[in-house]
Formats: sequence, C-alpha cells, structure tokens
Amino acid sequence: MRDPRPHKPLRVPDRLAVPVKKTNRTLDIGGAPVAPAPSGSQVSHPNSVRIAFDGASLVQSSNGAAYAPITPTVVFGADYQTVEERAKSTTISATFQTKATLTTPALTGDYVYTWQALVDQTSAASQIEVRLWNVTGAFSMGQWQLVQPTNPIERIFTGGTGEFPLAAASVTFEIQWRALGGNTAGIEDAVIQVWRVS
Repeated sequence: MRDPRPHKPLRVPDRLAVPVKKTNRTLDIGGAPVAPAPSGSQVSHPNSVRIAFDGASLVQSSNGAAYAPITPTVVFGADYQTVEERAKSTTISATFQTKATLTTPALTGDYVYTWQALVDQTSAASQIEVRLWNVTGAFSMGQWQLVQPTNPIERIFTGGTGEFPLAAASVTFEIQWRALGGNTAGIEDAVIQVWRVS
C-alpha cells in the first residue's frame, strides 16, 4: 500500500562545509589548494591541511607549518635472530654439553628470547637436565629443566621464553644438556630465537 504522506525531496548541499580536493599526489582539506612546498620551506594555508605523497613517504602540513616526513617507527620483531640444530646428539656426561649457540650483534632495546629442544634417555631410571645458558653473563635464562622419560622411545619437549634488555651489547646463548643417573641422554630439534619488542 502506498504511503499517502508527502515526501520531502532530499536536499544535497552545493558544497561541503569543508572543501576537499584530491589529486593523484595531494589531498587538501579546507582552505585553498596550495602547491607543494620545497624541502625545508614554509607554506601558508590557514584552516587547512594538506597531505602529500612523495612516492616514498607521507608528509603533511597544517596552518603554515613546514612539510615534515611521517616515518612510523616499528620495532616489534626487529633484529630477529635464530639458530637451529635439528640433528640428534647424545652424551653420557654429567657435565653440561652445548647443543646450539646463538650470538647476537650489538643491540639496544628490550628483547624476547625463546628456546626449545626434544630430549630422551636410554633408560627410564635416568634423567636429563636442560637449560638455556647466557654465556655472556654466566647465568641461566629461566630455570633448569629436569626430566625423566618413562621409556627409551619417549621424546620430551623442553623450552622457555622470557624478556631481557640490551644496551649496545652483544649476548651469546647456548642450549645445554647433560645426563644424570648414568646412561645416554639425547637431544634434537634445538632452536633459539631472539627479537626486539620495544
């Protein structure tokens, strides 16, 4: 059924309250369009903003201020470092042995480390101890992990993660393991990763 009430026509303003002009390289919001300013110079266009694309970065100017590059700084995930030692290694020694080593360049910022490895023992009566050792500072990153498989074919996942700061410094990490209680302790798929978070 048709609505008998009269309809008012929709009025579209001839121009927006804030004029917007876009070209293939600039966008002017308010005020009159202004030619791009030379590097380091000033432009004057009160109550307006120009956003210009120079092909490589985004620059903006407002109320007569000079154009300045807008360069976002993204640090999360920067300086990514990794090392992998996938082959299996074994030891009967009760002294820690080194499976994988990662040495960073000189870095500054807050970083996250992760490490992991699969371990096993040839006897269910024996144990394996594993750790991520900070060689530079001579301390363990997190707790040592002591595991005891229930049978010789069992592979146990070990690993950890944490955060640490650096100030123009390099650091060396090692995944280390040893056999406790005799018999043979194995390790494989050892991975160390480091990346920046802030």
